[in-house]
Amino acid sequence: MRPRTSPPAPPSAHHPAPARRPAPHSLWAAVPVLAFLATPFLPFVSGPHLWLGLPSVLVWCVLWTVGTSAALALVEHLAHSDEYEEDEVHEDPAPDSPARSPQEVPR
Repeated sequence: MRPRTSPPAPPSAHHPAPARRPAPHSLWAAVPVLAFLATPFLPFVSGPHLWLGLPSVLVWCVLWTVGTSAALALVEHLAHSDEYEEDEVHEDPAPDSPARSPQEVPR
């Protein structure tokens, strides 16, 4: 009796795709994360201080919570602007449709 063999693995299993580097604009999302992780090590934040009548850690975390939203909005904006620029560069007019001038556009 012959032993069973598994089917050969697809070529991609032998040679995985190279790791992709994150886009430079996505690094903006790391700024608030680093600020949160650094909180206990920053003496001006983790000390017994009051900012605006509130504990400094509370104010720091609220500021960076808002900063997280701002950073993610920035990443999203930059990602879409990069896609828009790529679309603009690769977009070719259709060969069978003549270019219209503003006067030729039907109203």
